[in-house]
Amino acid sequence: DDMTMLAVSLTIINGTLHPTILYEQWHNWEGQEFDESPLFYQGINEKSTSRIDGVNKETLAVAAAYNISTVPTMVDFYKNTVPHMLGDSSSLYNVIYTNEAYKGLTHPVVKTDSGKFVPDFNNRYLTEDLPFGICVVKGYAELAGVATPILDEIIEWCQDKMNKEFMKDKKMAGKDVGQVRCPQKYNLTRKEDVLVFN
Repeated sequence: DDMTMLAVSLTIINGTLHPTILYEQWHNWEGQEFDESPLFYQGINEKSTSRIDGVNKETLAVAAAYNISTVPTMVDFYKNTVPHMLGDSSSLYNVIYTNEAYKGLTHPVVKTDSGKFVPDFNNRYLTEDLPFGICVVKGYAELAGVATPILDEIIEWCQDKMNKEFMKDKKMAGKDVGQVRCPQKYNLTRKEDVLVFN
């Protein structure tokens, strides 16, 4: 039966999408202020879409390692759940960029004393979607022996911005892992343990 807690845990579109978009927008940011908040979903480009696709592929590889076939591609997820909101469903870039629900939404920011803006790294796209999203995928990947180089890079950057250590040395073994809903929090250390627990 694919309708398991594990399958649901791996079908976390926002939990993978939000940290990835934040990473793409800000990982080279050096503290400069800006006049207005950049668009969030509609601010994506070919490079960021490629990284989003990479995260999705790594997630699907984790699902496959547990013999789960119901975790959809990100494109299929949007096609199946909000087809009426999509102006164009021909590609990953288009299902995000033309989604009416995302129109005009901007990055979380904080206003500075000068009246300009800097990114807000204390927002739910990090505080919720990192420990309850991509870190969960990473935890299952680790136990199944699935390599996740793209997820690792994003997690490392995001946890640094949160002053947390969920992952250490590419493993979900950081000092703050108890705040993450990954299998390691529950002392599940083998793929077989997950399957029994699930």
